[in-house]
Amino acid sequence: MLFNVKGCLNQRGFTLIELVTVMAIISILAVIAIGKYSDATATANTAKIASDLSTIDSAIAMYQAEGHSLVGVKVEDLVSEGHLIVEPKAPSGYYFIDGKKSDIALDKNNSYQIDENSGRSYLNDTNNTSEQFHY
Repeated sequence: MLFNVKGCLNQRGFTLIELVTVMAIISILAVIAIGKYSDATATANTAKIASDLSTIDSAIAMYQAEGHSLVGVKVEDLVSEGHLIVEPKAPSGYYFIDGKKSDIALDKNNSYQIDENSGRSYLNDTNNTSEQFHY
């Protein structure tokens, strides 16, 4: 039994160089996709935070219009008074602040607070109002 060299030369297939090239291209595309997904998540978090803060600010305005003082008021008080249906929860993850992606990710312990002096809501640990959360 002799090995048929001519049969091996006629076989179709991919060379090692072609396979490595395809794997490199797929890896590069995966890195790009992961980066885009990360930015999309941060954009969604930013939109949620800005929306929540605007909603809380509107509830604060209604609360004050009824003649209430903001001294010692918390977001859950706005819920109990009927100005908010539920207390908004801050998302976890990265977000955009003043057009730049945050360096530190939010966790489940972050919540919205009310500044009794300015009458504005803010996200604790950031002290930023709704206008600063944009992308």
